[in-house]
Amino acid sequence: MLDFLIFTTLIFLSNFFYLLTPYRMYNIRLTEAFYLYSFVSFFYQTNFFLSTLAIIFSKLLFSFIEYKDLKNKQIYFYLLFIENIPIFVLFILFKLFFIKTSSLIFLLPQILVFNFIFYLVNYLLIEIINMFFNVKSFIDVRKFILFFSFRNLIINLILNLILFKLLIDLKLVLWSYIWLVVLLPIVLIGKNYNWLINAAKLTIENISKIVDNRNPYGINHSLKVAELAKELSIKLNLNYEEIDKIYHAAKIMNIGYISIPEYVFSKNKPLNENEKELIQKHPLIAANILEKLNSYSEIVSIVKHHHENWDGSGYPDKLQSNLIPLGSRIIRICDVFVALISDRAYRKAYSVQEAINIMKENQNQFDPNILPVFFELIKEKNML
Repeated sequence: MLDFLIFTTLIFLSNFFYLLTPYRMYNIRLTEAFYLYSFVSFFYQTNFFLSTLAIIFSKLLFSFIEYKDLKNKQIYFYLLFIENIPIFVLFILFKLFFIKTSSLIFLLPQILVFNFIFYLVNYLLIEIINMFFNVKSFIDVRKFILFFSFRNLIINLILNLILFKLLIDLKLVLWSYIWLVVLLPIVLIGKNYNWLINAAKLTIENISKIVDNRNPYGINHSLKVAELAKELSIKLNLNYEEIDKIYHAAKIMNIGYISIPEYVFSKNKPLNENEKELIQKHPLIAANILEKLNSYSEIVSIVKHHHENWDGSGYPDKLQSNLIPLGSRIIRICDVFVALISDRAYRKAYSVQEAINIMKENQNQFDPNILPVFFELIKEKNML
C-alpha cells in the first residue's frame, strides 16, 4: 500500500515536470515512465487497476491546478479527454499484450513500444480535435495550443526509456527522495526561467506600445495589426508556432520608431525625402534591437521585412514575392489596412470599403494568394 501511495504522489508530481527549452514551446515529459513502471510493478496484483485509477486521479488533479485559469471550459474538457483517454488505451493494451519478464533486453523494447503507442494515441486525439473542433490556437489569455512534433516524440521516448531503466534499478523509496531532492528544484527553476523569458518579452512589448503611442494617430496601431494578423494566420490554417511568431512580431514591429523624431509623426503634410529615409530605417533599427535578444531570434526577419512589397518596391531590402518571409507578407497586408482605416495628421480615415478599393488598386504590393483570403476575413468580420 505504501508503494501505491508513493506512486500516486510521484505520478502527480511528475506531471509538473515539463521543461520549456529556451524560447520554444517544447515539452519534455517524464510521466509516461511512471505510468509504465507502475503497470509493470503492479501487473499481477489487485493494485494494478487501482494504480490506473490513481494515474487518472493525478491527471485530473494536475489539470485542475494547471489549467484553472482557462476561461474556455470547452477546451478544458478537450484537455482532460486528451490527457486521460491514452492512459485507458495503454491500460487495456498492457493487460492484453504485456509479457512479464525479468530480462531487461526483452522488457525495455516492450516499454518502448507501449510508450510509442501512448504518444501515437495522444497525437491522433490532438489531430482529430484540431480537425473537427478547430481549437488550434490562442485559447483565452493562456494562448494554449494542442500540438505535437516528431522531435518531441523521439526525445521523450528516449528520456522515458532512460527514466524507466532508472526506476527498475533503484528502489522506489530511494527514487522518491531523488525526486524531492533533485527533480523538484529543477521543476521550480524551469518554471522561473520561463517566467523570466515571458517577463522580458512583456517588457519589449510594453516599450513598443509606448513608442507606438508617441504618435497620436497611431495609438495601439501595432496591437490592432497583431490581432488582425493572428486572425488571418488562423484562416490561412498556419500551425501554432507560425501564428505565435507572426502575432508577436506584429506587436513589436514598430519598436524601431524609438529613434524617429516626434515631429515626423504629427506632420500634417507629405514627408520630404530625408524624413522618408528616417521612417524607412525603422525596420532595420527594430531588427538590430531584437537580434541581440535570443528570445526573439526567430522573428527578427519577420519584423525586418514587414514593409517589403510583393513587387519589390518595398524596403529595406526590396525583396520580392516568396523571398519575403510569410509572416512579413501577412503583417504587410494587415498593417496597410489598419493604417488606411485610421486617421492620420494629413488625412481622415478611409472607410473599410474605400480601404479595400485602394488595396485592390495597389494589389501588386501584396501576396496574391493571401490578399483574397484577407478580404474574405474582413467580410466575415462584418466590417463592410
